[in-house]
Amino acid sequence: MNIVERAKWAPKWTINKYKDVDGKIAEALKAGASTEDFKAFETLEFEGNLLLNTGIDEMWNIINGDSTNVFSNDLCKIGVGDDGTTAASASQTDLQGASTAYVTMDDTYPTSATQATNYRATFDTSTGNFHWNEFTIKQDTSSICLNRKLSDKGTKVVGETWSVTLTITLS
Repeated sequence: MNIVERAKWAPKWTINKYKDVDGKIAEALKAGASTEDFKAFETLEFEGNLLLNTGIDEMWNIINGDSTNVFSNDLCKIGVGDDGTTAASASQTDLQGASTAYVTMDDTYPTSATQATNYRATFDTSTGNFHWNEFTIKQDTSSICLNRKLSDKGTKVVGETWSVTLTITLS
């Protein structure tokens, strides 16, 4: 009898978009407030991403104790890019767009729950003001990107705060 084991990597992205001219929502979210404490003018949910080879290798290094490049609160960022339309490929090492923005995790993130981890970063009114077309999780010390997702999600402008959450469930 052959035993076959499979792991399922299930990433789900959420973007909450807020009108935030005075920056108070961004300030509260960065300090760990719940996205449900504020009324978003739009919430987008989308699934999937491609694990990048360098990200996979780094995960194994962390699991094996061969790396200190952990994806922790102060060492992890969510990145967005504008015009990167090149299909995601495991050999890529970062976002492909000409304009990119990376934001450190909000306080208390990442979090872990049963078989899942949650990353969240808030792009305040002056950060990432361009068209959003691609996404990644990046380890700050090593600049290693875990993944890449290509998905057109609109244009962020001054006066808006966008909160990006990635929940990865492994089963």
